[in-house]
Amino acid sequence: MVLYKIWIAKKQSVLRKSKLMFHVLPTDCDFNLHMTNSRYYSFMDLGRIALLGQTKLLPTLMKLRWGPVLVACELSFLRPLNPWQEFSLTTKLVYWDEYYFYFEQRFEKRGTLYAIGMAKGALLARGKKVLTKDFFDLAGETPKQPAEPVTIKNWKLLTEAKKKLRVKP
Repeated sequence: MVLYKIWIAKKQSVLRKSKLMFHVLPTDCDFNLHMTNSRYYSFMDLGRIALLGQTKLLPTLMKLRWGPVLVACELSFLRPLNPWQEFSLTTKLVYWDEYYFYFEQRFEKRGTLYAIGMAKGALLARGKKVLTKDFFDLAGETPKQPAEPVTIKNWKLLTEAKKKLRVKP
């Protein structure tokens, strides 16, 4: 359904929010009878695809062999989403640097926040990262880079701390 919506939608900037509506199906639920953790990540994937799809660049990216990849993702659960409950997923590009795009993804119902996640992604061409500038050039956009949100700064610090865990003491 998401791919169909992308196909028929009008072209929009990647800087514009993407909003998708869903219902929690019984198959989305765990033994506690609320949406299981892994389904949130699946919905987040769809949100990022919809955001990229609204640029109408997916066929061009495929021809160039530029593939979107997820580099990191984090999610905080605030309230449970129950069977048959309707919710919206809003995806917004909040920051970018030389190679990475940073997204905020919000699960809400009637203005109440149920879960919020951050995702870091990149475009790869033949195994090498594509500059974010090259993507914006392809999209015909020259956006002013926003100030780096404190959440992104802190997430980068956490990522660096985790990388140090690879080294054995």
